[in-house]
Amino acid sequence: MSEIYVEELNVYPIKSCGPIRSESFEVSAKGLAYDREWVITRPNGTFISQRTNPELALVETALDGDKLLLNAPLVGEIAISLERDSEEETEIDIFKKPGTGTDEGDVAANYFSDYLGKPVRLFRNKQPRLIKEECRQDGVSSDVGFADGFPVLLASIKSLGMLNKSSLQPIDMARFRANIVINGDGLEAYEEDYWRQVSIGKHAGFHIVRACARCPMPNIDQSAGILPKPADRFVSAALKESRSGIDPLNGKEEVFFGQNLSPSLSTIGQTISVGDKLSIHDAEDSRNLLPISE
Repeated sequence: MSEIYVEELNVYPIKSCGPIRSESFEVSAKGLAYDREWVITRPNGTFISQRTNPELALVETALDGDKLLLNAPLVGEIAISLERDSEEETEIDIFKKPGTGTDEGDVAANYFSDYLGKPVRLFRNKQPRLIKEECRQDGVSSDVGFADGFPVLLASIKSLGMLNKSSLQPIDMARFRANIVINGDGLEAYEEDYWRQVSIGKHAGFHIVRACARCPMPNIDQSAGILPKPADRFVSAALKESRSGIDPLNGKEEVFFGQNLSPSLSTIGQTISVGDKLSIHDAEDSRNLLPISE
């Protein structure tokens, strides 16, 4: 088998906003550095995502020294300091995984309130949330920031090619908002379903927790920020046709694309880069989902 390598690296500093693509990122206990570090909430603390506000996809993000730079249609640019102005913690609960955040202040709140047309606040992660207890392992981080459920999402170019064979329209990788995108001539579509432990580069180890169950968000064209009506959601249709399965952890029927990863504790502080080789250290004979269709 030829080498499997990292083709693309992305972090999404603010949950549901645009990505930062880079040649390398440091790995923290919560995933790649600054990934889902911030979240937008309603005044009552309920988090906001593209599920209800797909226009968040159009908020561009960038890191510049000690600042996070934002640029959104109609409201323009703003810079947020990477130094915390407040240590006062507010509980933030995302999918029954509570953690805490610190408020980024009125300037950031007004910026997003103007963009979304309703009052919201911006919080930065302080106390990490924890992945589900049944998914924790010794020697592997259990922390997660404001991502839905797990620290890192890995996706395969070869698997995307196979998914496109079931789709009426082209599906691009951006729709899946992966952190690590892999490729390689010898890589087979959905081969990653069988992996359990991998490393990237010389020192970065990851535990593959589970296949990633997908909500309707991949139907959002990330360059347009619009969620189509259910009848026009061709990504969900393609996933249902070719990637329907039962999640062994909860017995629920879902559609799957990509893999949820947690970094090993020894990986914290290491750096991974585009072009790094991915090595498989543990694999099983069965997928980490129970396929309904092949």
